[in-house]
Amino acid sequence: MLTNRDVNKFGRNKLHMLRLYLYVLIWRLGYTYRIIRNALRPEISAVVETNMEKGRVTDTALGENALFGMGNPLLDISAVVDKDFLDKYGLKPNDQILAEDKHKAMAAALDLEVPKHGHGTPMPYAP
Repeated sequence: MLTNRDVNKFGRNKLHMLRLYLYVLIWRLGYTYRIIRNALRPEISAVVETNMEKGRVTDTALGENALFGMGNPLLDISAVVDKDFLDKYGLKPNDQILAEDKHKAMAAALDLEVPKHGHGTPMPYAP
């Protein structure tokens, strides 16, 4: 039989695990932000890193009109093609794939009027 003491102990452990999870999540978000910042703006990130090493706090990482977007770079290509085209590139009807180098020629073989849709990403809005 559980006593109040056991229930309270379990509750504290659960709270501790939640707190730990949040710390890890916040650390990973910060780490991801630093990677993206360094990739997009290397000249500014070098200044920020130098100032951080010297113990100075600066606000030079982002300008007044900066835009930051995160997401998965998805691109859907919808096209009506025949079975020979699918067989040529090793595709199945009504299927989805992760594009590889062998699929680059496929995009060139399609008509330029094929609609391309970006779904679930901020990429169409980011420069």
